[in-house]
Amino acid sequence: MNTIRLTNKNNNKNNKKENGFTLVELLLVMAIIGILAGTIAMGMSSSRKKARVTSTLKTANNINAELADCYLREKSANDPVVGEKICAGAGTYPELNKRCFYLGVANHTLTIVCNKGEDIIFCDAPNSKCVVNQDEQ
Repeated sequence: MNTIRLTNKNNNKNNKKENGFTLVELLLVMAIIGILAGTIAMGMSSSRKKARVTSTLKTANNINAELADCYLREKSANDPVVGEKICAGAGTYPELNKRCFYLGVANHTLTIVCNKGEDIIFCDAPNSKCVVNQDEQ
């Protein structure tokens, strides 16, 4: 004898299919994506700072060559002001990146400050060498 079993689909919890995601699952995924995006953004900000300093260091090396020439010829150089001559017969001080500025020239050394003082570029004219001193805070 065959037995037919009738079940109500709405009341059978064991055969219930889940369609979609729960709110908790969606919030968890959104939180993970937010954390990853924040981490990537911080990494890119650091890369931009380094690129800015590298660009300024390249400019500083060019200025340093002119400074060395000025000290050999005239034993002096003018204070660094954008557009002003480094010394008579030399080029002018170029404009730096928007987050860098000239601090001054003292004892044959040009000093440039970048990123609110986090990076300082020292250019020693007699040795024709520029270095970046990163302030450890």
